[in-house]
Amino acid sequence: RSTQGVSSAASDVYKRQLFALFDKESEGLVNVNELGTMLRGLNLSPTEAEVDSLKQAIDPENTGKFNVESFLDIVTKADKDANTVEDLINALTILASEDKKGTTIATEKFKEFMTSRGEPMQSTEIEEILSDFN
Repeated sequence: RSTQGVSSAASDVYKRQLFALFDKESEGLVNVNELGTMLRGLNLSPTEAEVDSLKQAIDPENTGKFNVESFLDIVTKADKDANTVEDLINALTILASEDKKGTTIATEKFKEFMTSRGEPMQSTEIEEILSDFN
């Protein structure tokens, strides 16, 4: 469920509910290793490197846990930094070329781009994406 377009009060309630789901001991704390899953539950797509960085930010004392206020702060930051579909389209337009068939992206250019930018994808992941278009 995306929190984009939801009022900030409703979004805050949803984030608090998500936190409560992961607060297994009902102590107001969640294990720091759940952070990536929680962010993805908010329809964010952080890389593993970004999750590691956020773990350090949310748990600077290395206690292994974080509270709801820290979570809300991190989510607000991650949400602002999140790539949008528009960002992806804009990034892919640099690979596009136009010909008689319309706008296309060469398979080899796409593979090179996806394995050399940001968090590199595995060739099996790329092949899976490409198989959807063949």
